[in-house]
Amino acid sequence: MLEINDKHTLKQSFEFFLEYSTYEKPSLFIHSLLLLSYLPSIQGRLLSSRKIFGQILFTEQVKYEIRLFIVPPLLTLKYLSIDHETLNYSENFFQRACVPFSNLFYSLCNNHARTREKLSNLLDEFSVLQDESEKLDQWLHKYLIQQIIQTNLSTVNAQTLLLIEKTSYFFQFILHWTLLIMEYYLLMGFDLSLYSKRELYDVYFYFAQIILFTHINVYKTSKNILNTTVSFLVQLNQKQQINKIQINNPFIQQLNNLIQQHINDDPLIELMNENNSSQKKNKR
Repeated sequence: MLEINDKHTLKQSFEFFLEYSTYEKPSLFIHSLLLLSYLPSIQGRLLSSRKIFGQILFTEQVKYEIRLFIVPPLLTLKYLSIDHETLNYSENFFQRACVPFSNLFYSLCNNHARTREKLSNLLDEFSVLQDESEKLDQWLHKYLIQQIIQTNLSTVNAQTLLLIEKTSYFFQFILHWTLLIMEYYLLMGFDLSLYSKRELYDVYFYFAQIILFTHINVYKTSKNILNTTVSFLVQLNQKQQINKIQINNPFIQQLNNLIQQHINDDPLIELMNENNSSQKKNKR
């Protein structure tokens, strides 16, 4: 159970909770200890406002997870000026997202039948969150493009800008997690022997042709975004860094500690190091 302390992302923690519940088959007491190890109890605080391992705010972990998965400009550009209205809108979304994510870990700490029942309710919460993420993406699209163009980067790539403008970053992330939960929800039906023989074909079809097919497309989109836009965003950050402009993106300021702790997992840091090394070789 102590291995949970080595899990640095929500995805790693989620997978550990699943594996531990499936293979160890712990009692309710051990499940409670696992949850309290991950989200220590604080008197008067809701589950979503607790700190992971008593140290990391859940909102910060959600932001960091989105940054790792699909590098949205809002959580990537260090020198992005964010107005008060956009800041509040975005922050409200992150606060709202903490509720279903924290409830997800709570749901996994019950017996299988109860867990499946809770996941069913949780899917409704994630469905609402998908709608909210779509609205946030629409709000941010024009705002971010204007901000990026204002930097007057000499190597602005119109195709990359178009991709950034059309990508629903936050919707893709929430959809990714919704599909993860749906996959586990369906698989638990086999564990609990809930499907009759005549239902098996429909379940397999739905699982393979709809859920997994959609999830593969989400991963492809994420990979395409990482391959296409990360280098562009790194250039923007480096240009402003050369101009010695202070980091003024409040989200980057909040995430700075997490980024430094997990510097080896950050796609932006990795690409920046590659760019720096290639530039040094060219100079030689």
